[in-house]
Amino acid sequence: MDASGRDEALTRLVKDLSGLAAAAKNLKLEEENHELETTELKFAADAEAYQLRQRIQLLDSSATASPTSRASTDEDISSPHSSFLRSFYGELLTDPVSVSCGHSFERRIIEEHLRLGNCWCPECNRELSPTEKLTPNTALRKLILEKKQRNAVKKLRQEASLLPSEDLESLNRALDDLNEAMTVIPSCIAKAKDYNLIPVLALLLKKSSGNTRAVLSCLRLIARFSDENKVISFPFSHSLLLEIDSESDELMQETMGTTGVIRCLMKLLRGAEPEPYALEILLELSKKEAIADKIGNDPNSIPILVSLLNHPTSDMAEMARSVLENLSRIQFAIMMARCGYFSPFLELFCREAGNSKETRASMAIELARMKLTEVSARSLENDQFITCLIELLGSSSPSSKSASLQCIKQLIAFSEFRSRFLLNEFAIPAILSLIPAASEQQWKQEVVVVLVSLIQTSQPTDHQNKPGLQVLYTSNTIKTLLLQIETSGYQDQISLLKLLQLIVQTSDSARKWIKSNDGAMSCLFSALKRDQNDGVRLQVLKFIYYIASADPNDEISLPPSPAKDSFVNSLIAILTHSCVEEERSAAAGIIGYLPTGDHSIDEMLQKSAFLKAINDIFSLAINSNGLLENSLTALQRYVVCSNSVPHRQVRKLHPHLVQMLSNGASPLAKQHAAITLSHLASCNNISSSSLLNLRQRIPYVTQSSKRSLCPVHLSSSLQHSICLIKIGAVKPLVEMVRTMEPGSSAAALMTLNTLCVHCDCTAAADAILESGGAAAIIEVLERGPVSVKEAALKLLEKICKHPRIKADGLDDKFDKVLVYLISKENQIKVKAASVRAEIGLYPGPS
Repeated sequence: MDASGRDEALTRLVKDLSGLAAAAKNLKLEEENHELETTELKFAADAEAYQLRQRIQLLDSSATASPTSRASTDEDISSPHSSFLRSFYGELLTDPVSVSCGHSFERRIIEEHLRLGNCWCPECNRELSPTEKLTPNTALRKLILEKKQRNAVKKLRQEASLLPSEDLESLNRALDDLNEAMTVIPSCIAKAKDYNLIPVLALLLKKSSGNTRAVLSCLRLIARFSDENKVISFPFSHSLLLEIDSESDELMQETMGTTGVIRCLMKLLRGAEPEPYALEILLELSKKEAIADKIGNDPNSIPILVSLLNHPTSDMAEMARSVLENLSRIQFAIMMARCGYFSPFLELFCREAGNSKETRASMAIELARMKLTEVSARSLENDQFITCLIELLGSSSPSSKSASLQCIKQLIAFSEFRSRFLLNEFAIPAILSLIPAASEQQWKQEVVVVLVSLIQTSQPTDHQNKPGLQVLYTSNTIKTLLLQIETSGYQDQISLLKLLQLIVQTSDSARKWIKSNDGAMSCLFSALKRDQNDGVRLQVLKFIYYIASADPNDEISLPPSPAKDSFVNSLIAILTHSCVEEERSAAAGIIGYLPTGDHSIDEMLQKSAFLKAINDIFSLAINSNGLLENSLTALQRYVVCSNSVPHRQVRKLHPHLVQMLSNGASPLAKQHAAITLSHLASCNNISSSSLLNLRQRIPYVTQSSKRSLCPVHLSSSLQHSICLIKIGAVKPLVEMVRTMEPGSSAAALMTLNTLCVHCDCTAAADAILESGGAAAIIEVLERGPVSVKEAALKLLEKICKHPRIKADGLDDKFDKVLVYLISKENQIKVKAASVRAEIGLYPGPS
């Protein structure tokens, strides 16, 4: 047979199988309809028997009835008896009631009969009371409702087999009848299984046929009825089925397994107006653990239910919360947490019984992966939760430790959690304990991140009030960190050094301990000798620089030679050869704070390329204020500690120093430049023989002069001289005075005072006044800080005798400001009075 023939035969086979399946289905429907018809006949027989009993009662009562009671009333009202007959052969009764003679009628009709004054039974003419008591006929009502249920089920099955049906009116009427029957007589619900009603309702819900709310009402009644029916309702899950019975299993799989009723219910809960019945059904079903698992495994269920927690109707929100609470597995709690609902997650995480550390660890890992917001983080603010996390850090399981650490790292992004961890006295010790145990784990950097965050959150008083935080500043902790720095890899070393620097920045006692401890400092010095990673070397330099500069009066402890020589030479090598600007800056800063009384350090600096490196830094006009400031600090130390006349290399630095006074350098750089110039100007002491020669050649130099005079104004023969006037430093210094910045203004005034001491006073005063110094001094005395005013008074005292003071009328201006200072500034009033007397305006202080 060729290919086309095989295809044609296969097509015929498929058609035959489809026909057989359809025929089997129709046969099954016919069998079920036959069962219903059999039940219907039985019901009709029961009804006829019931009617016969009533007729017998009628004959018995007729014998004793009065003639008036038997009078015809056909002209007064349509016969209730006929309505009673119609109830069996036309429309069924809805509310049957019995009268005293035993006959039953529709309540509405018999009440109307009596209201019109007809006080006899329409069936037997027996006399009735005008206030006749109408007794509900529950037996008849039950029979009628069972009849309605059978009719409804039969109609639903017929409609479901023909979906989509065009006769929606009949379908909806059948749904209403079924709903009424199950509402009034719960035993009708029990027959849902026998009638295979659940698959039919599921199919209607799936295809949105008929009144959806009526379908939901029927399903809700079934779900509420009993545990048996809840198990029957289990096929609402979208994947698995429970067998109802051997006859309905195939139909259940065909309908429930493929339609996904849970998804239909979730669809009805989506949007602005969720359907309450759908949520009630889910609540009832979720009470069964197996069904709850199926609800939780639906990918849309938990997100939709969590969103309903914020529903404006409290009943809806409470039902949604109850459904979520019934989804008790850990994976469901994690899914809820991802959606922003953390209460079940917290409850399971903190539960003592039946909750292993591995379970907590897995939950902590999941939490660490979530993107928390401020709102969601507030849901986790629980002291017991934090305690459980800290306990995980002490676990013997590396995975548990790692999970807890990752979770803590996630949580400390929020200030409230940082505060809670600081309040817990066991938190920081537990976190610190991970550092020595992290030799084979990638924990050290995470630990540092956590500790740095906690330290930055803490307040200065927390060091005394919080025992957990105090552990960070103990010598044992510092020793542990230093040991880890020596033995860890590059990245961990950098992290640990940053942590150690933060510790000493927040604790003076920790900083002083390291600075005075030979072992601690040797550990840091040795890091510069090794062929170190650039990042580690930079961090070590920054740390040592902070230790040295935090308290300049407390010199760092250096090891004895040759370790000291090695350390100093390492600093010089970094300053002169490093390509990293931050390294050079830190090295220069450390050199600036080296002990000043150590001549071996001075010799190493003088013999090295130190001055050349400083000159290169100044020449390149580097924009880094930090490098300039630290280079000036190092140069300042070099100049101050040099007992001899400065090296000729220093003369190359004069223009750069002067330029720094007026360019865009930072106030601190200007301050250091001014102080350095002051030292350079004051260290050019002239030998006694040179001074004798100067006196012989320049008559106006008095024999009584004992001070060091500027060789520029006395002679040009000396090679190693510096005059602030000659190098053009006076005007920039005067401009610095005008800035009113305490540090730089005071340094500029000090340097100008140096000019007056070591240079010819008249020439110095002339240069200062020529550069606007008088106006600058007046501005400082009027508006400057007290410390700067004091330096300004000292300078004014030195230049007040200059003839230009009176010639330019400056004496009156000075007098006014000095009078003001005498009356207002108690700290400098005596000095102000002394200067005023020196000018000749006042006899001076008493």
